[in-house]
Amino acid sequence: MSPAKKGKKKIAIIGGGIAGLYCALRLCDTEHDFTVYEATSRIGGRIFTGKFDFKLQPESHAILGNDLPKDHPFSRDIFYPEYGPMRIEPEHQRLLQGLLDELEIKGVDESGPKAVARLINFPAYASPLSEFQPEYPLTGEEAAQETPLDLMKLGFVRILGRLRIAETKPDSPKENEDTRAKERMHLENRLTKIKNDLMIAIATRQADWKGVLQRWIDSLYEEDLENMRDYGAFEVSEKIAAPLHRMGFWNLLSHVLSHNAVMKLRDMGTFYHLLPENPNAAEWLIFWLRALLTTEKLQGLDNGMERIIDIMGERIEKKRPDSIVPNRTLQSLHGNADGKIVLTFVEAGKSSSHTTDADHVILAIPKAPLEKLALQNREVFPPEIVDQIDAVFGFPLVKVFAVVKKRWWEEDQRANVGATSIPTRELHYWKSRTPGSTRGMVMIYTDRPGSAFWANYIGKRGEQNIPDGPAKPTDDEFRREQSTRLKHKILQVLREVGSKTLRESEIEDFGIMDWGRAPYGGAAHAWRPERRASDILSSLSAFCLTGSARKTANVHVCGEAYSDYQAFIEGSLRSALHVLHLIDPNRPQKIDKTKTVYTMTPWLCPTGDQHAHCQDERRTKRMNSEEKEGRIFERQPNDDQR
Repeated sequence: MSPAKKGKKKIAIIGGGIAGLYCALRLCDTEHDFTVYEATSRIGGRIFTGKFDFKLQPESHAILGNDLPKDHPFSRDIFYPEYGPMRIEPEHQRLLQGLLDELEIKGVDESGPKAVARLINFPAYASPLSEFQPEYPLTGEEAAQETPLDLMKLGFVRILGRLRIAETKPDSPKENEDTRAKERMHLENRLTKIKNDLMIAIATRQADWKGVLQRWIDSLYEEDLENMRDYGAFEVSEKIAAPLHRMGFWNLLSHVLSHNAVMKLRDMGTFYHLLPENPNAAEWLIFWLRALLTTEKLQGLDNGMERIIDIMGERIEKKRPDSIVPNRTLQSLHGNADGKIVLTFVEAGKSSSHTTDADHVILAIPKAPLEKLALQNREVFPPEIVDQIDAVFGFPLVKVFAVVKKRWWEEDQRANVGATSIPTRELHYWKSRTPGSTRGMVMIYTDRPGSAFWANYIGKRGEQNIPDGPAKPTDDEFRREQSTRLKHKILQVLREVGSKTLRESEIEDFGIMDWGRAPYGGAAHAWRPERRASDILSSLSAFCLTGSARKTANVHVCGEAYSDYQAFIEGSLRSALHVLHLIDPNRPQKIDKTKTVYTMTPWLCPTGDQHAHCQDERRTKRMNSEEKEGRIFERQPNDDQR
C-alpha cells in the first residue's frame, strides 16, 4: 500500500535555507502538512544578496535626463553584492535548472515575456593575476604549465594514470556482488579509455593533452562519479593501492606533483582547491571533475541570487499560508509512545518555549548547528549518528565589497587582476550598468589564510549579523573602530591593485561577511578523509531517535553539507529530494517540465520491497550509461507508478 493511502503526514522542516525551502516547495503539491522553522528573521540561509543604492551621478543625468519615473531600471545607481553564492552552472545542474524554470527565471538569451529574474554571464574560475608573482622552482612538464589551473590538470592526468579498482566495497551484501562487479568493470573501462587516449596523444606528439582530458571529463556520467567514489583506489606503490576515500586531497596530489608545484597550487591556485584543509580525496577529485565541466559557463542572476529565495518563499506562502515560521530555534526533540517526534522551540527574544509534534522531521541545517543540536540532545541521537555528523567540516570564506565613485577599469566585468598583491584568493570588478555612471564595485573573496586576515575587521567573536550593506559606524565605540579600520584597509588594498590616487571619500559604501562564524560555521562543506560518503549519507538521510516507539526511520538530514555535491546549490537540492523520497518512496518528484524522478541518488536507497523499483532502475541506468542519453534516475510523468 502506498503512503498516500495511509493518510497525510505531518512534517517539520528545520531550516529555511535552500534545502528546507525546496522540501517545502515540493510538499506544497502533496496532501502532507508541513511547517518550516527558521532560527533567524530571514529565510535563505547562506544565499544572501545585499544592495548598494545611490542617486544618479551628473554624467548619468546628462544621458538619461532628470525626470525618470521611480520604477525605471535606471532611476537609481544600484549594485547587488553577493555575500553568499554568486555563480551557478544550470546546464550541468539538473535540479537547479528545473527550479529556475519553475520559478520563471529565464536564461541569458531567452526571448519572450519579461522574466521575474534573468541569468547573466559570470567570469569563469581563474587563477590570480598580477604583474609580480611569487616564484616557485619547477622543472620539466610542471614548469611548462602556464597557469596554476593547468598545473592542477597535469596532476589529474597523473592521478588518472595511477587509479586502480578496489576489489569490493566493504560491508556490501553478497547478493549485490554481481552488480558491483559490473560497476567496477564499467569504471575500469572508463579509466582505460582516458589512459589509451592520452598514450595516443603522446605517441603522436599531440600538444593538446588538455583537450583529451577535457573531452573525457565531458563524457562522464553521474554513475561514473559514483563508481569512482566507491571503487577508486590510488596506486601508492607496486604493492599498495589505497582507496581514494581514505586519502586527503593534499596527500593525493603530493604523489604526482613536486612539493613546489603543490605549494604553488596552495598559494596561487584557483578557488576551492582547499589544500590546507586536506579534504577527502575521492570527494574532492569528483568535485574538481564537476568543476572542470563548468569552467567556461558560469552564470549569476541580474538582481542577485536571493531572488531565488524570494520567489520560492512567495510560492510556498501562496499555496500554504503561514507555513514558514521565522525566529524559531529547535532546542530539543524526542520520540513519544505514539511514534511521533515531540519538538520544543524557543522564539528569538523570548524566554518561553513552544512544543509541537510531527511524523517526520527534516533537519535541513549546516553542520555547526546540527552538531550543536545533536550534542544538546545526545541522549536521543544514536552515537553513530553523532559521529557521522562530524564526517564533514565547514570551511570559512570571507567576502568584502566596496563601491568606488570613480572606477579605474572599463570592462563590464574583470576577474583577478592584482589578486596576488593583496590577501585574497579572488578579486572581481564590476562596472555600473547605469549609462554614464563612473561607479564600480570591487569584491575581495578569500578562503584560508586570507579569510582569517579579513575576519579581524568584523569584530568580536561569536554570532555575526547578516550584513545589509556596509559596516556602518554606530554609538558603540568598538564597532566604530572596526568600521574605520575596515574602510582604511579597503582603501589601502585598492590602491595596491589599481588606483594609486584613490581617496577615502571616494569609497562610497562597503560591507563584509565571514561565513565561518556562528551560526553557519562555514560557507560550504567538505568530507573528511577516511570517510565513505555514500555510507554516511545513507545513514543520515533516515534514522530513528534512541528510545523512539517508531519502527520506521523518521528523522532526516539534508542540505549542502550532507550531500554528494558539496559547495553547490545542486547538492542541497539533491539531498532534499532524496529525503522526500525516503518519506514517500512511491511518489515521483517533478524536477522540470517534462521529467519526474524518485531520487537523483538511488544508490543511497535501502534495500527492500519499498525501494525495489529504485534498485531495478539503478542497475539498468548505471550499467548502460554509455549507451543511453539519460544521465539520471528518471521516469516519464505518464509511466505507471508503483
